[in-house]
Amino acid sequence: MDYASFVRGISAKIFRDMGFAEVLEAENGVQAISILNKQEVDLLVTDIQMPEMNGEELIKSAKAMCSSDTSFVVITGGISDDILKRLSQIEAHQHHE
Repeated sequence: MDYASFVRGISAKIFRDMGFAEVLEAENGVQAISILNKQEVDLLVTDIQMPEMNGEELIKSAKAMCSSDTSFVVITGGISDDILKRLSQIEAHQHHE
């Protein structure tokens, strides 16, 4: 089973069930940037660990492309204190345990 694809699908379903009208999915950060080149988003949810472009790089690139009203949320299974510090510097919303 492709774990990342499964989690992405479940996450998309949760957002749809919460009432988000349109939920776009990307397999990696490069694909996400391609989507952002074509469409404005209100909320970008990302993992830190992704192939081709990690979540931190995605947020930095997306902040330059997106409206100032776009919110960024990081969801990840594991994160170091160093990454937490860098994310707080680029003002990404975080939840960690």
